Amino acid sequence: MTGRVQPDTPWRQEMQKFVVTVLLEDGLTPRFPPYRIDPSWSPEQLEVVLGLYHAEYQHIMSPQGRSAMLRQFAEIADVPVTSMEHHAQLREATLLARHSALSVQTTTMQALAPPAVATDAAAPAVPAVAETPAPTVHPAIMDRPVAPVAPAITQPAASHSEPQKPAETLPPLTDGVELIEGQLTIGALMVQFKQAEAQDHSATTHYGRDIAGIFWRMAMTDRLSPAVARQRAADLRLFCFVTGVQTIDQLEQFHLRRYGDALKEIPKTFLRSCRDQSRSLAEVKQMARAMPPSEIGLAAGTVKRHIKTLELMLARAKSEGHTIGIDPDVKSLRPKGKGKAHKRRRVFTFAELKRLFGHSLWQGHGSASRRHNPGNVLNKDGRYWIPLILSYTGARRAEIAGLLPGDIGEVDGIPAITIQVHNWRGIKGEDKDATEPFEKLTRIVPVHSHLIELGLMEYVQKMRKRGETFLFPDVIPKPRNGILPPPEELKVEKFGEAIDYEWRKSLDLALDGNPRNLCMHSLRHYVNHTLIHADGVHEVTRLDLLGHVSDDDDSPQKPSVNTATYRDETPMSIKAAAIERLPRVF
Repeated sequence: MTGRVQPDTPWRQEMQKFVVTVLLEDGLTPRFPPYRIDPSWSPEQLEVVLGLYHAEYQHIMSPQGRSAMLRQFAEIADVPVTSMEHHAQLREATLLARHSALSVQTTTMQALAPPAVATDAAAPAVPAVAETPAPTVHPAIMDRPVAPVAPAITQPAASHSEPQKPAETLPPLTDGVELIEGQLTIGALMVQFKQAEAQDHSATTHYGRDIAGIFWRMAMTDRLSPAVARQRAADLRLFCFVTGVQTIDQLEQFHLRRYGDALKEIPKTFLRSCRDQSRSLAEVKQMARAMPPSEIGLAAGTVKRHIKTLELMLARAKSEGHTIGIDPDVKSLRPKGKGKAHKRRRVFTFAELKRLFGHSLWQGHGSASRRHNPGNVLNKDGRYWIPLILSYTGARRAEIAGLLPGDIGEVDGIPAITIQVHNWRGIKGEDKDATEPFEKLTRIVPVHSHLIELGLMEYVQKMRKRGETFLFPDVIPKPRNGILPPPEELKVEKFGEAIDYEWRKSLDLALDGNPRNLCMHSLRHYVNHTLIHADGVHEVTRLDLLGHVSDDDDSPQKPSVNTATYRDETPMSIKAAAIERLPRVF
């Protein structure tokens, strides 16, 4: 014998039954277990077994196979299949029915086969498991009672003369993307996501089912900024790493729940070291076990971002027409806030602000390098101005740290700050390609009289005369050659990060260690809180000054249609009067 296996031979039929037995006993894994390989098989026979296993696995796990199972189940039972347990039971019933049908088919072929003819070569050995009855399977995931399920779906014995239908193939992957075989690591996923990113998605002829491709098509069509796209991609790589899911058709609800749990279990420092990119999930879990609880689990805000990224990817997958066998429940993964929403937000009290701005950084210090030592020097640069301006505008840090000299001037005869998109910095919520006036989120905020008295307008004029590109060049990373690159090449991830050290140290020294963990964004909440309770400041005036505060803190506070739509911009004189309601911090 040559070892070649022809279709519909008894050996092939036995092998079909054998691979179904393996799936029942060893679980649904995409790769054939190596220990199941019979050493007596020839290379051709091994290839046949692997092909049969792949076909059976793809059929039971594919969206088409899932749909067929649900249709058959619906014909004989009136029980909805809504849970992981039910899906597992249905797959088990389908495999058991398949095993029974193949057993009948094998017996029929053996009965119809002619008497054996003696030959010099021995027939290939059939594994002993092929002659055993269908195994009794108790899936480990079913550890509690579930709703009644119909009996196993049996299939009629197939005639040996009837050609077998080929297994349905899965949708293709994104061009250039390869699934990861073997150990799954963040590093391997980074390569896979790079493969997807490198494709020309505008010229694609199909939508691949891989998560990496789905994401980068979303990033392109939604015009995500490079920084946001990198962050979202990192979020999804962590999802794939934790769950092992690389394609959307593999997704089950338990994957989502597992991901939500894992975000509370992984070390806070995971991926801060390049070595983490080569670690397996088991190694990461082992790291976590050796750490104190305070170093485990991502912050609630970070978890919310991860879940939001997952929601965006799922919405994109649905819009592309991918078959998702479940109705994903993502809302339950979001961390639940404790207590009242307004009490969760850290807001400066006026007394704390006065203590803070009474610090030497704003009242006089030893030198530019010794700002926390009292003295007679007062350096009025970005570290001095940015926190002060935030306290009198309620703007976001990047909005002020990224100002240009031309963004401060007079509007309707009133000194004002124009917070608008420019080549290097966007505005939260505004599309970078927005051109229509109604698409713009530009805000014009009057300059508080205290800032004018402190010399802000003179500082602006000085920066203009010097020809500075930015109003606060000291907080912009300096290129080695001192020449500012063109907008598309300037890498400023977050405007204002350069002042974080001086700011945090000032907080610690002025507020005795800053026990309430106040931050720079707390200044925005302080301004919002003060204007809410200030007499004579209308809601629309506050919204025109600060933008939609609810976008920042997930507050249920939303402007009504009347105040948000059916009105014009608040006059500058009214806005200036509102700004002056903010008390002087020193």
